[in-house]
Amino acid sequence: MDKFVAIAAPWLGTYGDNMATIRAFAAQLGVDTATVDAAVGVGLCPACSEMLGGDPFMTALNADGVYDPAVTYTNLDTRYDELIVPYTIGLVPGPNVTNFFMQDGCPVDYSDHLAIAGSHRGAMIALNALDPAHPRPVPCEFVPPLTG
Repeated sequence: MDKFVAIAAPWLGTYGDNMATIRAFAAQLGVDTATVDAAVGVGLCPACSEMLGGDPFMTALNADGVYDPAVTYTNLDTRYDELIVPYTIGLVPGPNVTNFFMQDGCPVDYSDHLAIAGSHRGAMIALNALDPAHPRPVPCEFVPPLTG
């Protein structure tokens, strides 16, 4: 595989350095790190605690760098992502990397984290990245916030 499209990927760990602050505050209250991290994963996102900045899983995953130099990456993210915080962690620069915001060239696209996956615009960007020899037009359509 020489191409990879990431949709709202937490490359550097969601909440980044903010989690260190939250963990330190919780420690002062007597709450251990595992409990803080598990609290993030309660409910709809059991894997979320592993995607936190500073989590052992994310640290090991990025130990040799974010990207494989033999792969061409396309990252697709949104300025309105409520789970990838800050939203810029999904757009790590690097060689062979193209970063897109859903709002680039389409200010009426208010896609949030979940809406990207069902977005016609996102699908066309992904298909163009995976099959550049057969480009498709990338639409700009109104996507309402929260309801996608």
